Amino acid sequence: MPSILPVKAFLDGELRRFSIPDFPSASLSSLHHALDETFFPETSPQTPHAGPARRCLLRYRDDEDDLITLQTDSDFTEALTVTTSSPSPLLRLELSLPTPSPP
Repeated sequence: MPSILPVKAFLDGELRRFSIPDFPSASLSSLHHALDETFFPETSPQTPHAGPARRCLLRYRDDEDDLITLQTDSDFTEALTVTTSSPSPLLRLELSLPTPSPP
């Protein structure tokens, strides 16, 4: 099993590619931090639990091409399992910014 997992993430018409190092021990929180560094570098949070990516709806494409929501570490573990079982492991993510509530 590789120790680096490539990721493609899509947000607001932008597709970015990055890698998660040492991914077998990665958590959803570390994924949020990587997404903050990739999409929101100007708002780099003081703590990885406070960045903009944490407020996004985060989904991945599974082996049946369905979009599956990622909300917990268990969801993330399942996403890693599905992704790494592929002959060419690549975690494909789609992020959606929350819609502001009307005043």
